[in-house]
Amino acid sequence: MPANVNVVFEGMLDGDNEETLREIANVLAGHMRVISEHIDISMLDRVTIATDYATAVANVDRGIEVSDHTNQPTNDGIAIGVAMTISVLRDGVAKSHIVFAHEAVRAIADPNADEAYRLALYMVAHECAHVEGQHKFNTAFPNLILRPAPESWDSLDHNKWKYAIQLAFDEYAASRVSAPFGRSSQLSAYIDTFEETFKRSSLATKEILRAWVIDRDFEKVFHGMFQVYGNLMVRSAYVMGTMDGMGQ
Repeated sequence: MPANVNVVFEGMLDGDNEETLREIANVLAGHMRVISEHIDISMLDRVTIATDYATAVANVDRGIEVSDHTNQPTNDGIAIGVAMTISVLRDGVAKSHIVFAHEAVRAIADPNADEAYRLALYMVAHECAHVEGQHKFNTAFPNLILRPAPESWDSLDHNKWKYAIQLAFDEYAASRVSAPFGRSSQLSAYIDTFEETFKRSSLATKEILRAWVIDRDFEKVFHGMFQVYGNLMVRSAYVMGTMDGMGQ
């Protein structure tokens, strides 16, 4: 774990004070140092703990002007995101910035919280695994992260395709690496999320096809279908990565 990583709070909860926040930050950093003996987080740039998680995610300094839609927390009625690892550029070097929702991660400082503590521990390990995954991807395929796609790819709406494909890879890798830190119920939770997404995918597909009959807009159908099944693939990646990480 880099020695100069800052843990920054954006806002505080009722009853918190500077001492409370310092304790949470110190305990979180201690856990991350132990995790870093098993997961490579050498490219970690910063950690933000925010009471307004969505705003914090949207406002992360990427180090470059971006116009994509990737910095949006998951909230689709099936899963609600409470942590995200975001690629950033610092002096031309690809690094990772982790953002945690304050209410979700603070249990890391309270082992007596039992299930909430185990969930927080897994969440921290999972985001650390994203740092390693982003670093390994950048090592294998340098100068792709946060760089514009070639002009010849624009007709394929490359950013939408790349986002879903990259996200599926990232979640598979992070789930596989962080599986040993997970709760016993982690896999079943991912399976439940995948199954519910699968059910909704069928309904969403029918709606897209109904729209096609009316307006015959191929681009709308094409990208609509890709969003539905791209999301399904991402949810399956959590399941497969966790199973592989648990040796199942």
